[in-house]
Formats: sequence, C-alpha cells, structure tokens
Amino acid sequence: MGASICGAPREETNDGEKVYLDERGLPPEQAARPAGAPPTAPPTAEEEEQNAGSWWDYFTKNSLPIPTEPADHDRLLVIGSSVSTGEGAKNKYGWSAHLAAAMEQKAVEVVNRGAGGTSVKYWNSRLDGEDVSQFQTVVMSLSCGNEGLARASGDAIETIEQHYINGLLTITQKLRQQLKPTARLVLGGPYPNGGYTTEHLAVVQRVLETMKTWKEVDYVIDFMQPVVNDGSGHWHEGAWRDNGHPNSVGHHQMFQCIDLDMVKPYSSGCGFETEKTKTTPASLAKPCASGCGFAVTWHKTHCCAACAKNGTHGPRCQKISLDMVIASPAAATDDAIQAGGTE
Repeated sequence: MGASICGAPREETNDGEKVYLDERGLPPEQAARPAGAPPTAPPTAEEEEQNAGSWWDYFTKNSLPIPTEPADHDRLLVIGSSVSTGEGAKNKYGWSAHLAAAMEQKAVEVVNRGAGGTSVKYWNSRLDGEDVSQFQTVVMSLSCGNEGLARASGDAIETIEQHYINGLLTITQKLRQQLKPTARLVLGGPYPNGGYTTEHLAVVQRVLETMKTWKEVDYVIDFMQPVVNDGSGHWHEGAWRDNGHPNSVGHHQMFQCIDLDMVKPYSSGCGFETEKTKTTPASLAKPCASGCGFAVTWHKTHCCAACAKNGTHGPRCQKISLDMVIASPAAATDDAIQAGGTE
C-alpha cells in the first residue's frame, strides 16, 4: 500500500487491482456517492468467476436447496438477503462468515443459503418448498431496505412497515412449525442504511421492538446497536460499501452484536470460553465516566447502567477496554478483520 501524503489519494492493491483511496481510506466512487444514491450494481458473471473458491463461492450457493438430510453433528442455517451472504465485505467474509468461524469452537457447521436482493415475499414463497427441520439453529436475516423503505415517503412508509412486519411474522411462524422443539430460531433485526431518514429510523426501531415480542423467536440480534449504527440509522463512516451494504469493517461490527451463546445449538455444550474481539468505532471511543477503564458504548456516559449506579458491571456491559478500540473504522484492514485480530 502506498503512503497518503497531506491527504492525497493513496494507492492500494486489492486482489491485483490498483485502487486509489482518499484521505479517509475510501475509494472515489464511494467517497463521492451522495446520500440516497442507489447501491452498486451486483457482481458480473466475470467477477463471480474470479471469486470462485473464496468465501464468495461458499456463501452464495443460492440456487441450491436447503439440505434436508440428517447429519451426525450440529448445524446452523443462515438464510436471508445479501448482507447475510457477506455482500460488501472482501471475499464475502461477512458477519455470517465470522459466525461460522466462531461456531467451529463447538463443532457446529454453518450452512448459508442467503440470496441477494430477496424480500419477505421471496422467503414466504421459498419456504413453502423447503425443509429446515434437520437444523439445530436457524438464523433468518432480512432487510427493511429490500422492501423499499429507504426510497419511501409519506403513507408509503407505514405501508412498507406493516408489509414487512406481517411478512416476517409469517416466515417466523413457518420456520417454527418446521423446526424441532429443541431447535433455536434466531432473527436478525433491521440494520442501518445510508439512505434512511429520521422517519425511516423510527420505523426500523418499531420493527425491532415488535420482533422481540414474537413468541416463536428465541433471540433477536440487535444490529442497531451503537457499534453498528451511528445514531441516525446510517453505517459508521468508513464502515460501508454502499447505502445498503457494510464493508469488511461494518460486517465485523455487525458480528459484535451477536451473543454467540444465544445462537449456538442447545446441544453444543457450555458457553464460549473466549469473548469476541471488540471493534468499536472511533466516535464511541470515550472513557467511562467512572474511570473504570472501559469505553462508553450504549450508555450515554458510562460503560453500563450498573457502573453508573454503583461502580459494578452488569450483564449488558460490553466491557470494551479503551485500548481495544480501533483508531478509526477505516483503519481496520480487511486482512486483520478476516483473521479476527484486534486493530
């Protein structure tokens, strides 16, 4: 990688192709993209061929049916739209790939059948012809953006909200009916979009809270936590590829939102022995007001409510040490993130 002098673009090699990044570490087409601009075009057949054998090849077998044969080990199924397949991350190593790597600790196989650009209508139709009963955990992750929320205004916003909630609830009920009583059903909550307005953010927040009330669901992943959401419903600076997709940094931030013990199959043994590496945006890199050494995350002034009250650390405390906070989202390299290392 070439050096950036006085904020000038620097040269970086990405899979043999020269890319010129601006002073923020963003390619020109991303840096110049205005708010509300449409996502980048899907990869061409030539690009897919070039990525063969990578995580792209493993996580985008969308035309294949969901496996129905029994296995002699625990399996976790990920289904959903493009972000669930790793779209936006280098070599498609997205949050679901990080999840797959983590599940190896418990000898749990992760199978991904996400399909880019899909909606609640698509999955309601597809699940009528699929069988997920052989999985010990199913994770379903869709996007309000694929329903057209980021482009909606006026009465259309409420229409999309109700359509998404009703469609996702029907999907949830279909999955629960298929799964064994001992299987876990996990939903990925809504996630940021660079085109969202304050009205869209309110919809996303209502959708998330509604999902948490459904009796069929064991756990809802909150992808709107501060580590992912900049507070306005957008990705953090340097953590996105386009409005609808995070880049490698953004995907890793999404992975930080997942409680692995709430996703792993019940039969896979006790909890995980090591905590996930934290990668917190620089905008959150301020110390807890108590001086405990942890960073402020979801609480306004402290690392958690318990610390603010009496100096202890409650179960919601993320316990992110200041020296684990990355200097900037754009400073985290793809290679380091894929290796799961601390930036």
